[in-house]
Amino acid sequence: MNAIIDILSELKNVIFPNVCPACHNNVMPQGRLVCTPCLCELPFTDHFDHHDNKVASHFYGRVKIYSAAGLLYFRENSFVQDIVHSFKYNHNKEIGIVLGKMAGEKMLMSSGFRQAEVISPVPLH
Repeated sequence: MNAIIDILSELKNVIFPNVCPACHNNVMPQGRLVCTPCLCELPFTDHFDHHDNKVASHFYGRVKIYSAAGLLYFRENSFVQDIVHSFKYNHNKEIGIVLGKMAGEKMLMSSGFRQAEVISPVPLH
């Protein structure tokens, strides 16, 4: 019975390959959403470590906030744009979960977010 399940799993991988939304290469091992080379190249910001950052400055004088941060630097025609577009336009919800977990881990390590009562995602573009 396990052999049949293994064969069906491999057949599924051939028909519906797990493709990295950034470089469009096959992602191995199964269950990963972004390949290791792209994951290593993600341009993370340092916003979680510095309260006075570019994202926070967007809100100065508009709304009272305690902390604001962006997870990744976004540039047009970059693989980050491909990842975000996979989430936004291809309805790849798993990418949102992965990015959300990354942001959550950074928030837990940041003094500016440990006491947060409300976290509100705001698309900036």
